[in-house]
Amino acid sequence: MSDVDAFFERVETIGEPKPPKKVDSSWVATYGFQTAHPSAIPSMLRWLNIINDEGESTGVWNELRVDSKRQSTLQRLVKEAYSEVFDEVDVEKASQRDLRGAFVSAYSIGVPNRHINCFLALCRHAGIETAGEASARESKPVAASKPKPKPKATAAKKTPETPRNISELKTRVADAASRGVVVSRGFLESGGSSVSAPILDRDGRVVAAIDVSGPDSAFELRELEERYTAEVTAAAMRISARLGYSAKQAARRNAMPQET
Repeated sequence: MSDVDAFFERVETIGEPKPPKKVDSSWVATYGFQTAHPSAIPSMLRWLNIINDEGESTGVWNELRVDSKRQSTLQRLVKEAYSEVFDEVDVEKASQRDLRGAFVSAYSIGVPNRHINCFLALCRHAGIETAGEASARESKPVAASKPKPKPKATAAKKTPETPRNISELKTRVADAASRGVVVSRGFLESGGSSVSAPILDRDGRVVAAIDVSGPDSAFELRELEERYTAEVTAAAMRISARLGYSAKQAARRNAMPQET
């Protein structure tokens, strides 16, 4: 079940007898939503203006809990939140390719497939007809084969700083993504250090990277974390700006909900 489906199937009872004071990742976990990304539901609700930036419910929350008002209210919210898409294409006739083009044009998203899936799920609950829903009704369901479990990958140990498994690697990647820079001190090879930052194009896609690396003896740890990190990041942002990257557009793009 998608996060969109999970929320709207339970919205009638959520917040009895009144909406929650604050909706955030902690509230999602406390209320029992089964999702690998607890921030996905608050992100969707902010995008639709069901909650504000502080996570407080707006006036439309109560309307969504009333059967007679839910679909018309949600339809209005979806059309307002995705007004650029509705202005760009006829959603009822638009193919997946047309929608992809509209999302790229309106929001500068390089690969918007998950954002489109979230949009289509919201349209379904709002009673907004889409070409994908129409074709799905006309086609017969095909039984899917059960996927084989993937073997657990384990990376070979190289140095004390090398991640020992996929979980540790994901943690390192998430940390680097949040900081916008990768600092390595013996990550793959003992005695070597580096600082790397991504170069982004206008769609926010990583197209290159800038890196400063050398032997540990060339870097003081404090300088590596402070001076070099700041200078490498600043240089990467200057190059990204020349390629058309905009931090303001990126912030709006990051706020858009997507299926997880």
